[in-house]
Amino acid sequence: MEIVYLKLINGDEIFAEYHGDHENTVLLSNVMIMEAISTPDETVKYLFMSRYSPYSILHSMSIDRSKIVFLSEATETVRKHYNMSVVYAIQVTDRKFQEGISEATSYIQMAINKIVHDDTVFEDQPLVVGPESQTKH
Repeated sequence: MEIVYLKLINGDEIFAEYHGDHENTVLLSNVMIMEAISTPDETVKYLFMSRYSPYSILHSMSIDRSKIVFLSEATETVRKHYNMSVVYAIQVTDRKFQEGISEATSYIQMAINKIVHDDTVFEDQPLVVGPESQTKH
């Protein structure tokens, strides 16, 4: 499978498995976005990839060619990082993301039930969600 790098008109830099073109769109799967985090003193930056659309059950998408500034095959080093990032997303972050959403949903349901039943709003219980994500979207 060919791994490609795309720069989109909105500035996103994404990496994905390329499945060809259909009409005026590019067909992709396991789309990941490159993100950077810095140490608190900004001396070191780390690059990592995370899911481009973490809320979707689909791991494939098509992108209109007019939204793509640049498309190229990824380098060997980037392909290795991409492949490990996809494995990590499948084995760790997808599950943790879903657990975080489930916990937040339960909390919201509890809040709604409390408001509906006694018409009060509570402030004494913290919202518990999954691990913090560095994802910016």
